[in-house]
Amino acid sequence: MKKYFILVLIILSMSSLVIYNSSCQARGGDSDTDIDGDTDIDGDTDSDSDTDGDSDGDSDNECINPVDENTDETCSDGIDNDCDGYIDCQDYSCSMNPAVTVCQKGDENTDQLCSNGQDDDGDGFIDCDDWDCSDTEPCREDTDEECSDGIDNDGDGFIDCDDFSCSRNPEVTVCGNEREDNDSTCSDGIDNDNDGYIDCEDRGCSANACVTVCPKEDNDTLCSDGEDNDGDGFIDCEDWDCSKNPNVTICPHENSDELCSNGIDDDGDGFIDCEDWDCSKNPNVTICPHENSDELCSNGIDDDNNGHIDCEDWGCLWGANVTVCNEVCQECTDEKCQDGIDNDGDGYIDCEDWDCIRNERVHLCKPENTNEACSDGIDNDGDGYIDCDDWDCFPSPVVTVCCR
Repeated sequence: MKKYFILVLIILSMSSLVIYNSSCQARGGDSDTDIDGDTDIDGDTDSDSDTDGDSDGDSDNECINPVDENTDETCSDGIDNDCDGYIDCQDYSCSMNPAVTVCQKGDENTDQLCSNGQDDDGDGFIDCDDWDCSDTEPCREDTDEECSDGIDNDGDGFIDCDDFSCSRNPEVTVCGNEREDNDSTCSDGIDNDNDGYIDCEDRGCSANACVTVCPKEDNDTLCSDGEDNDGDGFIDCEDWDCSKNPNVTICPHENSDELCSNGIDDDGDGFIDCEDWDCSKNPNVTICPHENSDELCSNGIDDDNNGHIDCEDWGCLWGANVTVCNEVCQECTDEKCQDGIDNDGDGYIDCEDWDCIRNERVHLCKPENTNEACSDGIDNDGDGYIDCDDWDCFPSPVVTVCCR
């Protein structure tokens, strides 16, 4: 009889574990029930400090065996299946997925919808906390009236002239928008542009090719003398003014077959060989696996080993020679990148969207940060500012055509 009783207990314990494991696909931990035979300290069915009964004091809430969260089933089960911190329709892989039908997909991009206190599009963000509302009137702070009313109109935590939308807006006059970008204003001991930085402490001075009164670190000599010439805390090639400067030739790069296969972090950015985007995203590097053709973007294989397969991979979505992903990427053509519509519902419109900016098939939205691009009379990057009126042109550490 005793043996029979013990056998029954074992069977019951095993069945409890099966039920327990099936209810925790993405995360570990017990399900608020004391199933491990220990004594529940507080006498209830809630999890105590050590919820898994292994006496290690942890909550056993680590992410194990994550699965995709992109179906009606996984988007309505109350579980964070892919362990990204968002559950069901709060997860963009659900709310922005056309294949998922259980999530509300209404718009939240009008003055009315962005001020009603509701999450109209079901993405987990309400009114001005939702990027889809960023261009609506209730969520803007870019006029003289809004920049002087003592209210944080756009809800970004900054009020009036403390908000860059006011202080750096050429159409706003109440913030005394004097610039700090020439030898005179960069040596007068005054914070002319009211950004909290004075003279050469201001990047408008120190990183400005037109300013001569501030120490620079922007040529081969200054980038190899072992000194922090510009006082920004970075020396020589550790300084982006050196390593990212096309005029500096002595700083190491990692952009050739030889440098991308030597097992060394040649450019000192923390990534070695094909783990470095300077290698893996460089068309001149042939030894790194790529995923950038119709064949490679439709074979169901993660060819470049970056964790993304076929049209889920940016190399496919944005590749110049890839056509099989055209229907997947909803804002990846010149036409859709200039229609003023947030076609893919990610909160960014046209050239503000990386699907436009970094897409090799989109000919608009190109950088505006060279002497040529800053003097052609074209808004190359589609940000609404042309040539020297664009902050990418002036102030700039390399653009000189905008010097005043």
